[in-house]
Amino acid sequence: MNFEVEHVFDAPVEAVEAAMFHPQYASFLLERSDVLKEHALKSFEDDGLHITRKVFMAPKPAFESIGNKKVPPEWFELVEGSTYDRRERKLSVQHIPLT
Repeated sequence: MNFEVEHVFDAPVEAVEAAMFHPQYASFLLERSDVLKEHALKSFEDDGLHITRKVFMAPKPAFESIGNKKVPPEWFELVEGSTYDRRERKLSVQHIPLT
């Protein structure tokens, strides 16, 4: 599935970039999110033009079963692979399920 989301922030681009790629971003999200159980940065590379990262995410399960079939919490876990292009100021994200 491919889709595009655009969001306009009421802040300078440099401030948004600094916040999104700050080393403490994961802990910030965990403190303020009611849907995340775990969020951990696995890799981060910055070549000056692109930032590439992989982030493990484990959301809190929204439900425990579908009908009489149990849904294990691990089914919701994923790795976000993302690349930020500084010239275009565009973030491309791919969610890779672990199960």
